[in-house]
Amino acid sequence: MRGTDAADDDRTEANDLQVRMLQTCSILEQISKQFADESLEATAIREAAQAVALIQQHRSLRNAYQKLLSASGGKLDAEMRTRLLRMGIDPDDLDAPDYPDELEADARD
Repeated sequence: MRGTDAADDDRTEANDLQVRMLQTCSILEQISKQFADESLEATAIREAAQAVALIQQHRSLRNAYQKLLSASGGKLDAEMRTRLLRMGIDPDDLDAPDYPDELEADARD
């Protein structure tokens, strides 16, 4: 069982991630206000903010999954895998690198 310090670290990490995401989205919102609401520029900036939020959420989920994987000895049993799939979380998607910086890091290793 994990200790309180580890749980606190996870909450702090999640909070930091959320704060960074909100800051980034706020900056993008301020930039988009420089353009007409329905302009291509404003639309592109809104879509970029949505993409930032989705990427950060995916990374947060991936970090939590990696911790679960580590706590379970590096491999999920069939029951845990089934539970994740029922929640709409595909472990195979979280195992594969899908960001350029992760792909580059894997290539160097």
